[in-house]
Amino acid sequence: MDHSAGGRSDARWEAWLAHCADALAFTIISANSLLDLDAVVIGGALSQDRLCHLNRLILENMQRSAPRDFFSPELRIGKNGDQAPATGAALLPLFSTYAPNLISLLKTDQNAEEIERR
Repeated sequence: MDHSAGGRSDARWEAWLAHCADALAFTIISANSLLDLDAVVIGGALSQDRLCHLNRLILENMQRSAPRDFFSPELRIGKNGDQAPATGAALLPLFSTYAPNLISLLKTDQNAEEIERR
């Protein structure tokens, strides 16, 4: 596993990682309760070893704290690393141009006009 030199920094790293895993597990459980997720991608600038370790901690936390009938989404390790935010930002213009217009799904023109005024 990828650790910094020295026991003290390892302990601080493990504490930080455990805190992140708790927060991410809570977020995944909450989001999945509303959205029925198939998968969640965990990624960022951390090394592959650390991402795998974080992934294991999140799974363990979800097994401990999720409701009994909870369907756990698949946790995947992202491949874009620290380029993920830039890639996501670059996709926003495409999304705004080609995403479906949800207002068109409303049944009456009056409802659509009211929403557009807001």
